[in-house]
This record gives sequence, structure tokens and C-alpha cells, in this order.
Amino acid sequence: MAFGDFTVVRASPKRVIGSSGLLVEYADNVPAFEFNPDGTFNALNAERGATNLCLRSRDLADAAWTKTDATAVRSATGADGVASTATTVTATAGNATVLQAITSASSARVFSAFVRRRTGTGTVEITQDNGSTWTAITLTSSFALFSTTFQTLTNPIVGFRVVTSGDEIDVDFCQAETGLTATSPIATEGSTVNRATDAFTLTSATSLLGQTEGTFYFEYSHIARGGATAFRWIQIAGSSNNIGLVTATIGAGIRTVVNGQIDSFGLVNPAVRNKMAFAYDGTGTVFFANGTQRTLTNGGAQTMTSLDSVLIQPNNSTSVGVVRLNALVLYKTRLSNSELIALTT
Repeated sequence: MAFGDFTVVRASPKRVIGSSGLLVEYADNVPAFEFNPDGTFNALNAERGATNLCLRSRDLADAAWTKTDATAVRSATGADGVASTATTVTATAGNATVLQAITSASSARVFSAFVRRRTGTGTVEITQDNGSTWTAITLTSSFALFSTTFQTLTNPIVGFRVVTSGDEIDVDFCQAETGLTATSPIATEGSTVNRATDAFTLTSATSLLGQTEGTFYFEYSHIARGGATAFRWIQIAGSSNNIGLVTATIGAGIRTVVNGQIDSFGLVNPAVRNKMAFAYDGTGTVFFANGTQRTLTNGGAQTMTSLDSVLIQPNNSTSVGVVRLNALVLYKTRLSNSELIALTT
């Protein structure tokens, strides 16, 4: 599907928060525009592919879930606003649990779910290691997404504990996936389900890109890298060189690659919304983030030639999370440093 001048490829549907505050589903190859719970626009959501290993992700009454001192009835209105699609869990005694065992080889993994409080005020917790670690979640009367911190586990056992007898919660879109952060919800029934990686590609873009000088501006947040290796997820490219944004635990920055050589990296926090720009010409490459010029390890002169495409695509690695892109602007000239400071402040 075309998204402006971009071609969108994602061979599966995808759910994100819509303008109503409820989850909405976008069809295959349709860009997913994400909103905040209050209905204000957030960003274009671009993320790696993922597989939900948790069966009956919306139906905790099913036998796939083991209930101890708890009952579960699939009768609640879901996080997507559809009646009788989510599950109400009631604690019939203290420390009631609802758990599902998953067979999966050792990997970094995370468990997430949409949860809200129905009655009661007691503690509610989630786990993915059969209760060796419980994570308390703060609930309101509205659905919100909660997740565990990532752990490296074999055969995880995921689920919930309701500490106080008589308390009730509504649960929807439970998700167990390999990776370091939770991604957008994937509904399952009796088998696992995959969601494909987002890819936004603009080809034949030579006339839009500065061939000897230019500036690339973007606003984004990224949830987030878990290793020191940097992964590129947005770039302008040619036949033998490219320049793009990369992210890692040590921060985020740019790398220009000419004839296969990695050039530069600058430090910034990727987990918040950032305003960034990199600019290049025959005198070198500069990188600005949030009004400050960042130090590059090798900011030498670059000769960018035959630039012809723009790609927005998270590397499909379990270490890569969700990218939220708020703005993207291409300039065919190298803006001055004072202009770059103003642009990114």
C-alpha cells in the first residue's frame, strides 16, 4: 500500500491505541497511526515482527490457563471496545493465580497484558517465571498495558496473582514474546500467531535527496535496545553508501557508511521523544539532538553519491523494540549549525 510516497509492507494486521482510546486494528500493509489514551495523536508506530506464544490470549476461562483459587469468565468488554471478548478474573481466596505454561527454548522474553480493575483495592501482580518474580501493577477502571521486565527464561510460565479474596480484574490481549520489550498486541486462539515487521520504503527518491550535501531531520522515541550492538532502523541510501539512525543501550546516533566503513556515533537517550538532525557535505558529518551538537567518533568528510531511497524499518531482532516516529523531513542543503540548533530545540 502507498503511504504518501512511501510503500508500506507488513504482511499481517496490527493493533494500536486509536483516537477513541481503544485498540484499533489496521489491515495488512496499512501504516499504524497510534494515539494517546486521551485521544491526542502520538506517532507512526513502526516495530519489529513478533510471535505471541501465549494461547487463548483473550480467554483466560480456557483450559490453556490454570486457575488456582480463581474463576475466569469471558464476559467483559475488551480493550478494543467489543463486548464479551475480555476475561473477568475473580479471586475466590487470597493469592489467587491464573497461569499458562509455555514450551519455548531459552531466550530473552517479556510478558504483557491489558488489565483494569473491576472491584476491590488489593494488590495485583504479573509474572513470567511461575511466580519466582512477581511484578505489582497499578490498576484503574480503564484498560492499560502492563509488562514484566525482560528475563532470559526457558519454558516460561506466565500469568497473574490477585492477592485479596473477592477482588476482580478484567484481562485482555495477554502476550508472551521473545524480546526485550513488549510490542503491539497479537490476538491468539488455539495456536501462536505472528505479526510481521513494519517497512516503509521510498524508492526512486534521487530528486528528493541532496547528493553532495543535505540534512535529515526526525522526531522519534524508541522502546528500546537491550544490547550494546547498534541497529539501524531509518536511513537514506545509495548503491555504495548510506547514512542513518541507529540505537543501542549506550544511546542513539548516526552512522554513515561509505564503501562499507562505519563512521560515526553520537550519544542520546532513545527512550524519550527526541528531535534530531544530521547534516553532511564535503567538510564532514554533524549530528544534533535536542538542541545540542553531539560528539562523533569519526566525523570526517564524506562523499555521499547516488543516494536514491529512504527506508524506515526496525531491524527484525528480539533486541529491537517499538519505534514511534513523529516527524521526518529531508533537506537538499546542509543547514548551518545555528539552524540545526534551532530546528532540534
